[in-house]
Amino acid sequence: MATVAEVARSLLASTTSDAGLVLATRWIGERFAELTGSHRFKSLRRVDEFVVPSIIATGTVSIALDSQTVTGNAAAQAAWANQGLAGRFFKADDYLYEIDAQTTANTLRLKSPYAEATVADGTYEIFKRFHKLHPDARWIGTMTLDRRALDRVSIATLDYNAPGRRADRERPVLFAEVGNSADGRKQVEVYPLPSTDAVLVRYVFWPKPVRLKQSDTIPTFIDPSVLKEGALVDLCQFEMTRALRTGSVEPASVWRNEARAQRTSWEVAKRDAIRADRGSDDVELILAHGRSSADRDITTAYDEVVTRHAL
Repeated sequence: MATVAEVARSLLASTTSDAGLVLATRWIGERFAELTGSHRFKSLRRVDEFVVPSIIATGTVSIALDSQTVTGNAAAQAAWANQGLAGRFFKADDYLYEIDAQTTANTLRLKSPYAEATVADGTYEIFKRFHKLHPDARWIGTMTLDRRALDRVSIATLDYNAPGRRADRERPVLFAEVGNSADGRKQVEVYPLPSTDAVLVRYVFWPKPVRLKQSDTIPTFIDPSVLKEGALVDLCQFEMTRALRTGSVEPASVWRNEARAQRTSWEVAKRDAIRADRGSDDVELILAHGRSSADRDITTAYDEVVTRHAL
């Protein structure tokens, strides 16, 4: 497959421009980022996973109205050991409170004062609400737990239907995107939370667009001619600007018209590249049917056929 430098040289050779290899490779790299940033190409999909820990509810706690300190009994202290509770959420009644830090073995500090009636040796729940995804994740596809896909809902829908996040099932059945963390990573919340054992959630994601460098090879799912069409727009605009700076109005007009026509060609090339990205292999399908056919719930005609052959 061609490298970015080879496509850049072809671009310069097809015109009278002397823009240079550095600019030409930059244009090609930027057009690649534009193209991959506007469509979720199948070849760019990646799979990652995260662990949803079970709810911690062992022992009892005490906390006073307007206090930020939660004190646990001996059983709670044992359950909190080595759990990294900072950033998780605490609940003793109706509201959720983010834990700022575990100050001692049996005390937690909340980020905001406790706004409900004083609790003395009462029940509680501590759970991890937000889960960071891969640092490169830009778009999220299907999320699965074992053989089943989690339903996607908005965080507003989740807040409306389950404001207290009280677990009513053993395992998550839906997820919602909740924006980015402080370090810029995309986050999700799953619900309901597992009440006994931690679970592993797998998901498909598309990474943030990257700009190819001069020595990079053009990925096989993109025809180099497509990127060349896009870079030609930049080349024409470059020549138009240079002509205007020297007072060459007529050549500038010619380059302007060429840029307009080339922009149309680029849009057509982009649509063709996106249309060609129609493969039958699908990572999401692999995730949904990841186990052996004999160990799979029969939910589709496809499941029925492969299950018969496996028996």
